[in-house]
Amino acid sequence: MKYVITAFMGFIFAASSTFAQEKLYVFYPTTARPQTVQEKMQEHFNGVSVTVFGRCIDMSEKVAAEPPDAVLSKPALIEQMGNYTIVLNGVRKGKTGATYVIMSINAPIDPKAVNAQTTIGAIDVLGRTGMKSFIGHFFPAEPKLKRVTKIEDLLPLLTFNMADAILVEDVFVNYFRSTSNLEFTVKPLSGATTGIIALGVKNNGNADKTVGALKKADKKLCALFEVDQWK
Repeated sequence: MKYVITAFMGFIFAASSTFAQEKLYVFYPTTARPQTVQEKMQEHFNGVSVTVFGRCIDMSEKVAAEPPDAVLSKPALIEQMGNYTIVLNGVRKGKTGATYVIMSINAPIDPKAVNAQTTIGAIDVLGRTGMKSFIGHFFPAEPKLKRVTKIEDLLPLLTFNMADAILVEDVFVNYFRSTSNLEFTVKPLSGATTGIIALGVKNNGNADKTVGALKKADKKLCALFEVDQWK
């Protein structure tokens, strides 16, 4: 009888392990609502529990409290978290790096002239400390930084003169032009690139379902992150 019970319990454990869902946490600032992104991803990721966050701090805290099997976010944020290895990168026009521009109104802002008195608005993708280092990649001197959590929150910074300019990926320029009648001045930041988006898998972990689903992502799913494919 004891053998039968032991064997039965072993079967239950094996079955639960087989059907256990992988956990995927996602943070990537887009023009779509986090809930919308989560619902669309969940439809495609069978056997994976997807949670999409609207703020990087929320995902970072959740990762620390309940580490998932995989995280989908900016490569710099994944590296900052530690204990995760990047296995896939989002590709946009054949490249895995995002190109940035500086947008302003009224008067153009010369990136080379940005200094400690210049106020720049940017999406918070790394938290307070991480963003200070991040912004240093783009300008000769560290400017005053106004962090926001959503892309649409950048526009009021310019409208109400709360920032001299905003820093955005070039792929979002058309979004601002289509949602506002403001005359924007756009200055490309030569040589300033960072990873677009990546999938990190927990070290010594297993996220085969997540990796497989992302590799098979269709155009609609890729469009959620402004990429063409994953590799």
